[in-house]
Amino acid sequence: MDQAKDSASPPKEDLEAEPTPGVRKAGEVCLAVLTRLQEINLRLETLRQLLRSEQPKKDGVVLLELANCGKKCTGCPHIRWKQWRWHPKQTRHPWQAHPVPFPLRKLRRSGVFAGSYPKTYRLITEVQDLAKKKEKLVKALSDLNRALGRS
Repeated sequence: MDQAKDSASPPKEDLEAEPTPGVRKAGEVCLAVLTRLQEINLRLETLRQLLRSEQPKKDGVVLLELANCGKKCTGCPHIRWKQWRWHPKQTRHPWQAHPVPFPLRKLRRSGVFAGSYPKTYRLITEVQDLAKKKEKLVKALSDLNRALGRS
């Protein structure tokens, strides 16, 4: 019985040898996913800064917020859209950020925002495209983590 069990498992020397091509390929795929996530996060930060600098600092500006939830999750930073509004009756904090689920609907096209509208529109759509790609990658990593039995 012990002999059959020993023959089913690889010898210890084989475990310390070079990884098999399949294991090596899996490692390369995981590294590529993590690298792509890092690239997406860096681009999101750049787009956040571009959105801030492109639009005038006026009532109704739509900005991107990259928030860390602090739970060591794979999806950090999380994308949140805020529309900054001026409330003159609030003497302590007259500027307040309101959550916006659909930023393109709240984007202003006239007045002081007319000149920045086309570029701002393109920046927001790029962020939304990156968010979809990031969501797919994070889902794949979460599924892999769950398959390994690590929650």
